[in-house]
Amino acid sequence: MKKYLDDLKTALKKLEFSEKEIQDILADHEEMINEAIAAGLDVNEIAKKFGAPEKVAADIAELCEREPVEKNAPEGYSEANSFDLSGITDIDIKLVSEDIVCEGDGGSKLRVYYKGDIALDRYEIGLKNGQFYLRRKNMDMNAAWFRRNEMAFIVRIPANNSLGKLNHTSTSSDFVYQNMKLDSFTANSTSGDAFIDHLSCTNSFKLASVSGDIHLTKIVAATLLLSEVSGDVLMEESQFKGNIDINSVSGDVKVVHSESKNASFRTVSGDLLGEEFYPESVELKSVSGDLTLQNTDHLRVVHIKSAHSVSGDIRIR
Repeated sequence: MKKYLDDLKTALKKLEFSEKEIQDILADHEEMINEAIAAGLDVNEIAKKFGAPEKVAADIAELCEREPVEKNAPEGYSEANSFDLSGITDIDIKLVSEDIVCEGDGGSKLRVYYKGDIALDRYEIGLKNGQFYLRRKNMDMNAAWFRRNEMAFIVRIPANNSLGKLNHTSTSSDFVYQNMKLDSFTANSTSGDAFIDHLSCTNSFKLASVSGDIHLTKIVAATLLLSEVSGDVLMEESQFKGNIDINSVSGDVKVVHSESKNASFRTVSGDLLGEEFYPESVELKSVSGDLTLQNTDHLRVVHIKSAHSVSGDIRIR
């Protein structure tokens, strides 16, 4: 129950409910949940009974007819530009050595904030033909010069706006995407960490990283294609209607409380750990990495199509 209420609190904060409103809503839901548990509800069925926290928060916001709230500029950042959106908007991000946070919020416009000591005229920031773009000019410029400087961006997009394809390409850049609904997501990264949270894709979710850790949480998509060379991967509480395919060279992969149709994992020397991971079927392959799948709900049978390692251990229970 605590986790459900914590997730509901997070969802309400994203929709700009006041602290008092949040506490009142949480108190009401805690009371209802306790009554349901006393009547025999299994704690694992709370979300099914009361609805996913994000949907509950959205329904409450709609019922209250809340007006969109523009957040203030983040501390230390200045506004670079803002855009009125209409119709489906694609997103194209191309950066070298700049960190970026892109998030859905309760605002009415797409707003771009920045901080750093690089002139904005070195970047292209605009909206044209249904595509928002943020990219560094002259991508072949010496990246070392830029690393001697510091630059970071925050992009805020109205959470209720229709979004199409999101394409991200970066080098030496950490990036965050959260609270967004898309048609598809594609990211290619070299030497940067990725954190992606509360992302819903109608179609595919693709992420390729050469080095850098990847943390995915609460991803909902049709399919997943993920490749990592040397960083670690953690995926939590994610759902895929179709197949997922994860490839790692030397990084470890951990998948927790997630589900899919068929799951394929291939690794050279990294370890794979699946905990409470329930694909319909799974294929596991490694050269020297350990392969572990451990679930407690034995009524949810996972069909092991294949499990093979040259020198690593295999544990399935």
